[in-house]
Amino acid sequence: MDTLPRALGLVGAIALIALSGIILPRPARERLDASLGALGAPVRLGAEWVRLRVRAPKVVPAEEGLGTEVLAVRECLAWRRAALLSGCGEGEGAASVDCRARRVAVELATRERHASLGPFVGVGSTCGPDHLFGQAMVLGGGSRMGISAPAPVLTGDGQLVGVIESSGPLTSVMVPIGTRGLVLPCDILGREGAQGVVVGPWRRAGQGDTEAVAGAVELQVTGRLASPHLGDVVVSSCSLVSPFPGGVPGGLAVGRISALETTEEGCTRARVRLWCARVPETVYVMTSLSAGVSTPEADPRAELARCRAELRCLTALESDQLPRALRQVQRLGQAAQGREDVARIVFAVQGRTPVSFFDHVDPVSPLRLGLRPGLACLQHGALAGVLCREDRRGDLHLRLLTSRRLAVRVEVVQHNGVRYRGLVAAAEGRLGEERVPDDWHLPGQPRLQVVSLDHGGHRVRVPAEVVTAAGGELLLPPGIPVGRLVTPGDEPHGLPWEVIPYADFSFLDYCAALVPRSTLAGGGAAASAAGPTAAGSGGTIPPPQEAERRRREDG
Repeated sequence: MDTLPRALGLVGAIALIALSGIILPRPARERLDASLGALGAPVRLGAEWVRLRVRAPKVVPAEEGLGTEVLAVRECLAWRRAALLSGCGEGEGAASVDCRARRVAVELATRERHASLGPFVGVGSTCGPDHLFGQAMVLGGGSRMGISAPAPVLTGDGQLVGVIESSGPLTSVMVPIGTRGLVLPCDILGREGAQGVVVGPWRRAGQGDTEAVAGAVELQVTGRLASPHLGDVVVSSCSLVSPFPGGVPGGLAVGRISALETTEEGCTRARVRLWCARVPETVYVMTSLSAGVSTPEADPRAELARCRAELRCLTALESDQLPRALRQVQRLGQAAQGREDVARIVFAVQGRTPVSFFDHVDPVSPLRLGLRPGLACLQHGALAGVLCREDRRGDLHLRLLTSRRLAVRVEVVQHNGVRYRGLVAAAEGRLGEERVPDDWHLPGQPRLQVVSLDHGGHRVRVPAEVVTAAGGELLLPPGIPVGRLVTPGDEPHGLPWEVIPYADFSFLDYCAALVPRSTLAGGGAAASAAGPTAAGSGGTIPPPQEAERRRREDG
């Protein structure tokens, strides 16, 4: 239906340019071109707004057909949310411990990561074949309807199709998923350690820019330890960017992996087939209106789209984020059996950006958890970094082991028990980072090496275990695993004294801070050994045997 008006407009523009170039003198032609250039954008915007208002979705009363479906989806959403937050009922023995651990895991996975979506509003879009993976699209709604950047844009089935780039009073500009320049961080469900960023349309290897595959986008997978598979579901990320609100909420459906490719550098590119390859004429935008506004969604179709999107977010939470959080809580209880001199506080990680990806991350609710600078933080039992406070605002960051501003005192343990002391720091020079493709969005991970190794001239056998050592400015607990020494000091072709870390810095979702129990006796706000407490208020989970013994002692 848009072909004829566009053809007529194109013919008129060509005729106007030709006539002005033939009839008018050069000064008059230049003034005409300047006037047309100044009026072109307002006229086009006004015409787009009028066309979008004509095609805008009409509000349908609930009693005319959608009321029953909206009510059913609303009740299903309320039941799923209540079942998730309530955990399980009180039981006896180990079952009771499992239920409490689940409640802690739910709070750990949802705090500052998941929230109810704001009200949705249905608007018209300038859909067409030229907008697929092309330019931005104009939507028939703006700030007067509560639309602001960077709000997500979804279909009626709750599938993500784009992000609001800018908004005016009457219209807004949306950038569709797959547009080159729009970077969307994503999670791969069911694959612990698999994340990535959507950077543009999928292009066949060895072909030019014109060989983009319709309906498919390129997902650059972070980390070489990730192992995505064909058919894996891709959703918007919960931890790779700044948390919602202020960005795209986590868990929104994006697509499914349909092909995998490994680059010469060892990185993985995935072809993601979008759930919605073509932007529909009517889309739904999450507004910035508060939930307390009376009748925020007059259109039942907008409410239906919001409920479907929230159901997809809850499904991603139950199938992926919650099991990972529960495993963290269970590992916390198992680790409590080994050391009695330290307590462990598990926390979620957020706010990873390309600039600071391998330098530092932000913990969720650090003040409520009682975190403080100088604490060692572990991932899967290995050292990941140290908490510090360096910026002007006084925010607490987790300085990663791969940061060039951190050096840790370590010991290299030989097979016969001999230990040599040194420092582990990020390597410098040509071999200081892992290689990544030229068009890769995230930087290469800095390599680690032992510097100032005091081995007294003796031969250091590799591979060897590397653990933290006593002393130094950080005063970390000794014996924490760091990595594995894999190259000798006289390596001719590689990095000398290279250490392969045990922590996976390309995928940090949860970490555990080590807190000396001696600092908790005076009313410290961090951990308690009396039993499991909510992760939001800090706490440790005792092992099931210890909990069962305490229950019997209490009668």
